[in-house]
Amino acid sequence: FKSFGLRRARSRDGRTTMAEALQPPDSEMPRRKLSFSDSDGLSTSTSAAPERMQAFVRLRPLSGKEARATIATTETDCTISLNKPSAQGYGTIEEHSFSFDGVFGPDASQPEVYEAVMRPQVQALLEGRDTLTFAYGITNAGKTYTVQGGAAPEQRGVLPRALCSIFGALDALRAGGEA
Repeated sequence: FKSFGLRRARSRDGRTTMAEALQPPDSEMPRRKLSFSDSDGLSTSTSAAPERMQAFVRLRPLSGKEARATIATTETDCTISLNKPSAQGYGTIEEHSFSFDGVFGPDASQPEVYEAVMRPQVQALLEGRDTLTFAYGITNAGKTYTVQGGAAPEQRGVLPRALCSIFGALDALRAGGEA
């Protein structure tokens, strides 16, 4: 939040708004622009060293004709073996291997994914660093379920869990505690 320079504002009844609660004193606010033009001389980068982008994969259960494939995983690697039938009835096996920073199998829980993938980013955000999370995949890959989750509280996705953590930390700061 610090890097986006939220403006101070008060509500009509004079109470402090969320933007004001998030705003550090002006002397602590680094000025940053959000474009790449050279017109105002402001830096587009933070003072922190750039970090390597991390990639995680979450496998959903196989369905229908996908069941011909077998998937072997480790904590960071995923190998997919496809049994492809030929016109003579003989099958050929194609293997594709991929490496990630983390692999979550079909039985991975929402809290497990959040703790490994999002909690470090939420903590970095609360420390004033820029973070970015995005979900990528084909239709029906499970992006919406992972990000938003299901109806039951234990099925909440990474976004509702991150928002709970952020607003909980803000409440703790307003109450005088530590995040």
